[in-house]
Amino acid sequence: MAQITIHLVRHSKVDGHKGDVPLADDAGQYIDAAAAYVASLAVSGEQIAFLATQTRRTRDTAQGLRDRLQGRSLGLSLGEVRQEYAIRNPDLYLAGHRVEMVSTGAAMAAQLPEGLLTGTQVEATAFYADFFRAPDRIEHWLRHDNPPGEDATAVARRIVQFCKSLGDADTAHDLRVIAVSHSPVMRAVLVHFMGLADPGEPDWVEPIDIILTKDGGSIRFRDTTKPLTI
Repeated sequence: MAQITIHLVRHSKVDGHKGDVPLADDAGQYIDAAAAYVASLAVSGEQIAFLATQTRRTRDTAQGLRDRLQGRSLGLSLGEVRQEYAIRNPDLYLAGHRVEMVSTGAAMAAQLPEGLLTGTQVEATAFYADFFRAPDRIEHWLRHDNPPGEDATAVARRIVQFCKSLGDADTAHDLRVIAVSHSPVMRAVLVHFMGLADPGEPDWVEPIDIILTKDGGSIRFRDTTKPLTI
């Protein structure tokens, strides 16, 4: 297996989380910085794949990164942005439907069939009542031992097993993957595979670097690198 480097990054800046919102007007500066980081590591001829979730903010971030790397004329082989279900937000369920983590009960109710629940009813439902009142909603989910859906361990394992599966093709060429996801996913990976205290919200387009080789793997966040145990 050639070396596979996965940059698991948070989407760029948004002005809130009341649904599938677009990037903020000043989101480009964070994409610029992340593109410069990847460019500093990439070598001419390298293949780079771009993955995003179903949300607009991840798709637009991934496309922005691709556009900026293409504009640098580094001789890279850049794939098109591809939606990848494996890097999605945690699967949470409400009234028989999968829902995205959002900031208000009304925004969550809007994900359900019309008239099924109101925002007030959502905010009175078990788990979600405490979730929407929590100062840090993601931390509430991260520490919860029985959320209505995936817990943090399940999400972290899903991400790392997906990364590991990239080596199944066993190509002779190194591969770099930019996977644009969400903060709950990243925080779960940091806690469960790096053994770190929850850092809170990562910076916009901040990476976790997962490096896989035939001899094993490592995971890096900020100034800390640890062996990756899968």
